[in-house]
Amino acid sequence: MDEADAIFTGPGFAFGLAFTRSALAHFHQAEDDPAAARRAASDALDFARPIPSPPLLSRTHHQYGLMLLSQQQPRAALDHLDTALTLRRGSRER
Repeated sequence: MDEADAIFTGPGFAFGLAFTRSALAHFHQAEDDPAAARRAASDALDFARPIPSPPLLSRTHHQYGLMLLSQQQPRAALDHLDTALTLRRGSRER
């Protein structure tokens, strides 16, 4: 694997994609485009899941949950917020 392949296939690239998609979700939410916000937040979770970083995954679930709560979807929000809390507690126990 050459250097370029390592950059685009490594966990750092996926971490950046997850972080960027989460920020994009906030932008769409602020622009009052809830469908685009949900898609971007879902993409952020998809990028964050394979990365061995409970804090990143916890943050991504937390942000998604807050966004869903603001969109009047309390049950879905609670699922994501609960997952975020579980991940955060688990990462502190290590």
